[in-house]
Amino acid sequence: MHQYLRYLTSVRNYSPETVRAYRSDLGQFVQSLAARGTQVTAATAADVRRFVGALTEHGVDGASINRKLSSVRGFYRYLQRFAGYRGTAADPQPARRLGRKLPRFLLREESGRLTDAPTTAPVADRAEPRPGGGSGDGDELWPLRDRVLVELLYTSGCRVSEAVAFDVSDLDVAAESAVITGKGGRQRHLFFGERFRELLQLYLPLRLDRLARLRARRADDASDSTSRAFARRASPTLATSALFINQRGGRLSQRSARSIVTAAGERAGIKQRVSPHSLRHSFATDLLDGGADVRVVQELLGHASLGTTQVYTHTSLARLKRVYRNAHPRAMEQDG
Repeated sequence: MHQYLRYLTSVRNYSPETVRAYRSDLGQFVQSLAARGTQVTAATAADVRRFVGALTEHGVDGASINRKLSSVRGFYRYLQRFAGYRGTAADPQPARRLGRKLPRFLLREESGRLTDAPTTAPVADRAEPRPGGGSGDGDELWPLRDRVLVELLYTSGCRVSEAVAFDVSDLDVAAESAVITGKGGRQRHLFFGERFRELLQLYLPLRLDRLARLRARRADDASDSTSRAFARRASPTLATSALFINQRGGRLSQRSARSIVTAAGERAGIKQRVSPHSLRHSFATDLLDGGADVRVVQELLGHASLGTTQVYTHTSLARLKRVYRNAHPRAMEQDG
């Protein structure tokens, strides 16, 4: 299995997130085989069906089951091609039928409240106290970093994995654009507006100051022989190129980015849970509502298939219907 995962990374150019999902899915399948005393190379289509049945009994949703089926079939196709596997585990299995779920998005007024909301960095991500008491340095940095992150996600429609992978050098501030590498190694342009550029110009000097302080602090620690070994173990490498850093100077994680966005939504008084992906959905829906061509939206989102983007045309219609029912007196009478 490890060779297959390396193959996905080096040959198929799958993203780290996709490879982690494959590792998790295949790990579950291998465990199900081990529970019955079956070797991986002896698995059959019946073993795959039993695996799917167990997932269904445990309440796993159809989309997740279909993804796990795809992972297992891909693995055994690899074994057929490179390891002489002659079993039936790679045979097609009936996919689970899925209901068409519309993406969750914010109304334009809600998006405005979110990007205007004051931000406070989560406790785990705040600057650590200085030795001897007092608050950590960089107190102005973290709320500003969070505003930059939220604004970037909404104004560009990028994925959270793409946002935290941004380096400062990726941004063309003057042109208000960036070129990134998304899923499948596909490059695309992102665009952002004047507001993001203004926030960025405030944030970048504070980010540099924070990194300089951390570098100086580590130099002081390194001069102390009693703390040198501890400092090497406890301090990660400074992410000097990363656009978004955490309080220790490392690259901001996806998990922290999600927490930042969710907390911003709560402070803005938005009832639904806000995630980076709901901002991506809002970006696409607002573009279509503004008259953008669906193929342009596909390019901006980095979707390989137009069908993936077309779900937002349904979202836009659902949004129009919602506005109609809330605003038109006849519609309100009927609902009442």
